[in-house]
Formats: sequence, structure tokens, C-alpha cells
Amino acid sequence: MEIEIAVAGEESSDVALRFFREHLANVFARVKEKYGITYDVETAVEHDRAELPKFLPPAGRMLIARAEGRAVGIGCLKLIGPRMGEVKHLFVDPAMRAHGIGRKLMEAIIAEARAMGVDTLRLDSGRFQTPAHALYRSLGFVEIPRYPENPIPESEAHILLFMELKLTAGN
Repeated sequence: MEIEIAVAGEESSDVALRFFREHLANVFARVKEKYGITYDVETAVEHDRAELPKFLPPAGRMLIARAEGRAVGIGCLKLIGPRMGEVKHLFVDPAMRAHGIGRKLMEAIIAEARAMGVDTLRLDSGRFQTPAHALYRSLGFVEIPRYPENPIPESEAHILLFMELKLTAGN
């Protein structure tokens, strides 16, 4: 199966919001189950709708993975400081997992970050998302403490794993 990864623009906002909604619904259900913390999916999607320009060129990147012309995954990058980027909303359609799409999206995000002049790439993910953590570690990400640009309240930071990749010539 051929997977195509492309930088998307505003024309793909409906696709992005559909993926954001599915991703957030899945993550929020797991957070409620594991930690008893409830987040509203629609409120989060509306927040992301307002934030969408931060994922679009020139300030950020929204990458869509397609298989046979159908959108099967997404990964976003936004700037959070001088020469510092953050990976957001990496999500692959559950029916399409185990085909290397998440890795291809992350490799494309890293390449886009480098092209944008980003030196440090950060991300957060639920502590229960261990397959994602394995992927990130295989790409050189290391665990770090909560970073100040992350909007989650300190009181809820225990539910997340924070990671960072220094974009040097070796990474």
C-alpha cells in the first residue's frame, strides 16, 4: 500500500477537524477511565478550530497521510517559541494502524521542522499511549519534565508524558 504524506492547507480543515475530533474522543475516554478527569471533546475541537492557523504555513504545518486518495492520518506542527516546535494531533485511522503511517508522519514532521529552522521539537502524549512513546523514542525523542509552553494545568500534568527531540545533524 502506497502512503502519501503532504503538507495541507486551509482547504483540509474539515479533514483535520474530523481527525482531531476522533483523536480527542479516544484520548479523553481513556483519560476519564484511567484518571477520572473529564474533558469535553467539542470544547477541545472548537479550541483547535480557532488554533488551526498555527498549524498552517508559514507558522506551522499540517500533514495529511493518504492511502489510495483517502485521508488515513494526520500530524501537526506548530511553533511554540524561537526555533522551538511542538507536535500536535498525531493520529492514524485505527483501521490503518500497523502500516507504518505514524512513523511516516513523524518523519515528515521532523523534516518540516528542520526546514522551518526548528532546533527543538517537543510533544506530549497520554501516559497510556505506550505504542506512541515507543515510536517517539525510536526517532530519538527523550522524556523531559513538563515544558512551560504546554497549556495543560500543572495539576493535570501527571496524565501526560512530555518528550523532546534536539534536531541536530545526527537526528
